[in-house]
Amino acid sequence: MFVCLYFVSISSVLLSNCLTSALFEGKKCTAPITHGKGLCIEVYDCKYALKLIRSRRNPGFCGFKGNTPLVCCPLPSKPDLPGALSVKKCREYDDPNVEGIAFGQKANFDEFPHMAAIGYGTHKTDITWLCGGSLVSHKFVLSAGHCAYHQEYKEAQWIRLGALDLNNNVKTNPRTMKTVKIIQIYPHPNYKYPSYYYDIALFEMNESDNIFYPACLHPYHNLPNRNLQVTGWGTESYLGSRSSHLLKASLSLVDHKTCARRYKSDVNTRKLEAGILDEIQMCAGDAEGRDTCQGDSGGPLHYKVYSESAVGGHFVLVGITSFGQPCGGRNSIGVYTRVSAFIEWIENIVWPQNDYE
Repeated sequence: MFVCLYFVSISSVLLSNCLTSALFEGKKCTAPITHGKGLCIEVYDCKYALKLIRSRRNPGFCGFKGNTPLVCCPLPSKPDLPGALSVKKCREYDDPNVEGIAFGQKANFDEFPHMAAIGYGTHKTDITWLCGGSLVSHKFVLSAGHCAYHQEYKEAQWIRLGALDLNNNVKTNPRTMKTVKIIQIYPHPNYKYPSYYYDIALFEMNESDNIFYPACLHPYHNLPNRNLQVTGWGTESYLGSRSSHLLKASLSLVDHKTCARRYKSDVNTRKLEAGILDEIQMCAGDAEGRDTCQGDSGGPLHYKVYSESAVGGHFVLVGITSFGQPCGGRNSIGVYTRVSAFIEWIENIVWPQNDYE
């Protein structure tokens, strides 16, 4: 509340200057006091700005994101501000063409250019597709930790991009579907099967892809008031058959207390020893039973943002399909790995030597 009151109290001259030169989230700016390089982000995510506000100094107003003020947060010489590098990369991945889920709808060609399938098996001619994932750079796919290894099929070996139906060649797809080899898997160091915690992994491909558009990463714990969506090739009902065609479904966020109550019976088990941890997990569901199902693991929970010019846009990844209860029931609730909790870990692997230039 103090932050909002502070911005209201800015002199009319300063406010006028700010509004005429308003910047969008993720834009470069000149930081207050230091006059160094900065990045426009939400005020609550910038400790430097909050410190200036407490001392009654101007925190470097950029504009607004909804009702939340954006401020120019100074950047260090090296990318040790988690999320800043992800925001920068997001602008580079903007797509000029962007326009097995229980009770899901079929996806369209090129509707989800970041969607990836993860396959198992030694030979390219005999691949079993069991997990989903999200292209987050031109060489890395982000998925669930438990998708790195399958007890029957062993370690994941393949990534397929541009697929709509996994059972055919999708010849009408305007982009070329491609299947590439996985050369290295980076499960989170704290992930320990069969635990549900830290259920996240990066899959490095043996070749760089410049055809399909990666998803952006949501770097903040708080989520915007946007429609969320899941996609995958999983089963369409509990114990049902897998869908070869990519499915999509809209979900709503479920608050932590409600989700924790739903999974109370799993507490103190090897899989969920401490219950649902809001810091690294999040929940989403649907009153009518739309939900992720078996085979959707690792796939994205995302929302869509249009570019500033209203031409094109991108998807922003907030969660990774992790686990749930029997899918398809009314008031379904699934649990997802919270992407924002692992931004620094992701950045250090995907863009290890990058800077803000």
